[in-house]
Amino acid sequence: MLLKKISAIFVLTITTIALPTELMCAQGIMETGSLYGGASNLAGHGNALRKSFQSFGNYRQKMPQQKNRKPRTVSREEAIARMKEANQLYEQARKQEKLGNISKAEELYWQSLYIRQIIWGTQDRTIVDLYNKIAELLTKQNKLKDAQKFYREGLALQAKRYGPGAVELLPQLEKMVLICIKQNNFSEANSYYREILVLQEKKYGANAPQTIATVNNLVNSYVSASRYTEAEQLLNSQKDKLEKEAEPNKEQLLNILSSLSQVYRKTERTQEAEQTEIKIQSIIGNDIKNNNELSNTSSSTNTPMNNNQ
Repeated sequence: MLLKKISAIFVLTITTIALPTELMCAQGIMETGSLYGGASNLAGHGNALRKSFQSFGNYRQKMPQQKNRKPRTVSREEAIARMKEANQLYEQARKQEKLGNISKAEELYWQSLYIRQIIWGTQDRTIVDLYNKIAELLTKQNKLKDAQKFYREGLALQAKRYGPGAVELLPQLEKMVLICIKQNNFSEANSYYREILVLQEKKYGANAPQTIATVNNLVNSYVSASRYTEAEQLLNSQKDKLEKEAEPNKEQLLNILSSLSQVYRKTERTQEAEQTEIKIQSIIGNDIKNNNELSNTSSSTNTPMNNNQ
């Protein structure tokens, strides 16, 4: 009777088991593999699960129903066994990926993901890493729509974890932009670019190199979609921010003015394009003049010594 009570105490949900904190970090798969012996013998554990889902198709079919489910109630022993199995599958997937066996690697990542979502639920931080891994392999197989679904799921989990508007969302948003562009889906890419721009301004500042690079990317995306009005508004907004600075970054300002001139040309606004180009030449001319004056001042102060002294 006492043994039954003791056993019952250890039947807990995975969220309450005092496993090492490394389980909950982004690299949890790798770290817990070494903590618990990595590819140790797992005989007797998970056989029922493997028999139930032997084919890759079954994993695909079952996964959508698993993503929002709560973690299973498991014993500590089973939790550790499942963790080992998920880690082992992940390591096998990495090896297959390095060997170029993309389809097999994808299948193994799916299996690792399936176990983790059944046992830990989406609170396992490694889930996003696995979503991204599978999305990368789907992209290599040109299954772009499927890849985008996984990147989007990862973004949703990150937003839930950190909250909307958190700078931690930047890496996942950048992945969303790239997969949209690969599909020539500039409209959706633009919406993600705008989110990235807001977060980069928050994290780095409006005139940081990362922010300016995103401005340029967003302008190019607008132009590709023939959305010239939005491109112009963005460029003018960035130009105004730069010109308000005591010492604006002239290289950034010249790049923005050059892009603005191109937008004017594409919309057949020749006069505005010419005025912008005159402004560009004026800035360049002033820089050359200032450099020459500085050079002359420097040479006049470095007078040669009198040989008679």
